[in-house]
Amino acid sequence: MEHFILRCVQRQAFKAELEAIEGKHNLPRNSRIQDLSPYIDAVGLLRVGGRLNNLQGSGLASLNPVIVPNGHVATLLVRFFHNKVFHQGRAITEGAVRSHGFWILGGKRLISSII
Repeated sequence: MEHFILRCVQRQAFKAELEAIEGKHNLPRNSRIQDLSPYIDAVGLLRVGGRLNNLQGSGLASLNPVIVPNGHVATLLVRFFHNKVFHQGRAITEGAVRSHGFWILGGKRLISSII
């Protein structure tokens, strides 16, 4: 269910980027995720790419987090992890979100506004 929700949110927010990656074209110049070297994984989710793909031993979630656009789902994730870390602050909440395999665009600003 989690993958389905994330795929739907990504399809809405990153339609042009997904089409470019699927068609093996360059990302649009005005893309918000161009610097993240995104790729599509085996279940169809956009993930952060880069040179860390070559490392061995760690899980896919921590090395290549799922890209989550700023919106309702991102807000729910931040609230969940903020509660999970017992309201310890922005940096701890951000660390929990990232360590569980999510890369929220504008995450620091979103976390600060929610806290």
